Formats: sequence, C-alpha cells, structure tokens
Amino acid sequence: MHAEHLAVIVYDISDDRSRARAAMLLERSLARVQESVFEGWMTRKAAEQLAASVGRLAGDDGSVRLYLLPRGAVPGCRAWGFPPAPERDDFLLV
Repeated sequence: MHAEHLAVIVYDISDDRSRARAAMLLERSLARVQESVFEGWMTRKAAEQLAASVGRLAGDDGSVRLYLLPRGAVPGCRAWGFPPAPERDDFLLV
C-alpha cells in the first residue's frame, strides 16, 4: 500500500529522556528536518498511531502536532536548505 499523505509531526517535550525517546521513535519512520520536526510519507492510520505514541511520551506539559498533507497539496509545498523534502514513495531508487 502506498502512503497517502505527507505526515509532519512536531513536538515540544521538556524532559530530556522523553524527548530523546520521541526522536528515536520518529526517526524509525520519518526524516528529521528540524530539531523537533519530522516528515515523511505515511498512511493516515500509521501517522496517527505514531503521533499518539509520541504524545504519550510528551506528558502533561508537552505537546505533539500531526499535520497530514494529501498528495494533491504537496506540489504547493516548498523547502529550502537541508535536508530536502522527502520524495514520494511510488518509485524505486537502486
């Protein structure tokens, strides 16, 4: 199944240990584009589950945001600098 959305997950977690665990969890599926900003192609269900897992790490004083951009909206997105925006997953790079 192809990923349907460009998922952007951002967090603000004050506890160092929880923040490190959240980053490791997100890096398994998404590309880190800023210190606390991750993005990549995912299904809605997978993105919501991942964001909920990070949300549990955030605790009562932290926050997690999930933004889902459908494929049709992505051509209007722009990125400057490193790393580049993630590519769609409908091709194979060898």
